[in-house]
Amino acid sequence: MEDEMEASMGNGKKKKPLVSIIVLAYNHLEYTKLCIESIYKYTSHIDFELIAVNNGSSDGTKEYFESLPGAKVINFEKNVGQWNGFNAGVKASRGRYISIVGNDTILTTNWMDNLLKCIKSDKKIGMAAAGANVIDNHQMISADYSNLEEMQQFAKEYNKSNPKKWEERIRIIPTVCIIRPEVFKKAGYFDPTFRFGEYGDDDFCFRVRRAGYKLIFAGDTFIHHFGSVTTDIEHKKFNSLAISRQLFMDKYGLDIIRDGFYNAMLVDAIEYRKKQAVKILGINTFCGCTPLQIKNRFKTIDVEDVYISTFTEDPKYITDLKTISESVFCGSLDNIRQFYRQERFDYIVLEEGLERHQNIEFIFRDLKNLLNDRGQLIFIMENESYFRNIIKLINGGTLCSENDFFYPCYNKDKLIKLFETLGYKNITPVGCQIMASEDDKKIIDSMIDLPGIKNKEISRCALSIAYFVFSLEVD
Repeated sequence: MEDEMEASMGNGKKKKPLVSIIVLAYNHLEYTKLCIESIYKYTSHIDFELIAVNNGSSDGTKEYFESLPGAKVINFEKNVGQWNGFNAGVKASRGRYISIVGNDTILTTNWMDNLLKCIKSDKKIGMAAAGANVIDNHQMISADYSNLEEMQQFAKEYNKSNPKKWEERIRIIPTVCIIRPEVFKKAGYFDPTFRFGEYGDDDFCFRVRRAGYKLIFAGDTFIHHFGSVTTDIEHKKFNSLAISRQLFMDKYGLDIIRDGFYNAMLVDAIEYRKKQAVKILGINTFCGCTPLQIKNRFKTIDVEDVYISTFTEDPKYITDLKTISESVFCGSLDNIRQFYRQERFDYIVLEEGLERHQNIEFIFRDLKNLLNDRGQLIFIMENESYFRNIIKLINGGTLCSENDFFYPCYNKDKLIKLFETLGYKNITPVGCQIMASEDDKKIIDSMIDLPGIKNKEISRCALSIAYFVFSLEVD
């Protein structure tokens, strides 16, 4: 319907193509040719314009682009940076949608069909990205193939449009993606401050969400990605990942590595029961990735009515939590009941911050009263036996909150006894986070060799675990 309305507009202007496909290349002509050939082969049935941006290449890319029939070619004499290059392509585009394509990718059957179906399904979707064989951010699609012919056969069978595989995300990696042009008007263009490329896509994603749009990982769409062909050199030569990460932190006050990923252990620990509606409370979940991914999981079992409320003790997260939550509150976890006097939740996810509080018994009593019947609480808590805590105490330090009050830490057995006293049921330690490098293991081994240590394996495990992950239920 959207296409029909736009195509029928008789304003005397040349009809816009459905999609503008922008390919940016800096050398690596052999990969670029594979990419371009796959675009023509697997997008020939769609009305598109190709915008080929040569970012100062010296390997014949310029001449190759100029030989492409009907392509709109943009040449830069020198490399102006990834985001300046893509911005030039966006500004030259005329399509009703814009597709960004990395030149180190190979497109596949139905890649564009699927992305179009996804973005057209909801006008609030500003951007949708495909999955790949080599990609970060839980966008990897496992595929077993040994050559490109087998890859294409896999993609042909896999790329069936399936809305259950569309996941709303806090951030997506746009190796191959589709974007509404109006998004650039509201959120701005790509920021060339991220001169090495990394985290520039995260910056754009944050601005897109904050402008009122959704970001979707189209998990029903597989493309082949060779993997950072151009940027790997800069990673090593300029330490570009660390520099770009700091640029993002300076701009937003957020660390994307900590704040922009969901905790898979918490997501997997949820008991996904099919029901008409689900209410989730996310507590200290950073930018909200974990409760949002739980919502995505419910969608796969046809639970569409999922309500998310989020509570944070750090006001810097409020802006982004508002983009994925029906309600957001900020305060102290000690006083959470005053914010939710009437509400009850099916699931409470507490991702961080218990260690800052002295009376966790009071907190767990409050959280129990916020759960519906058969409600489930999933949380992470620091392990008092973690070897770094012990070293801190040995060196004369204390385990203190930000206000310099001593706070207690709890090991697994203490926690279980506490939960039993409070009346929780189905108390299940569902996992742990082991934080021990090779050098750390040497320190741990030296500690368990001290006299009086009876069971070295139990001690090694206790010293290595930084966090416990628990699941609790109420009747």
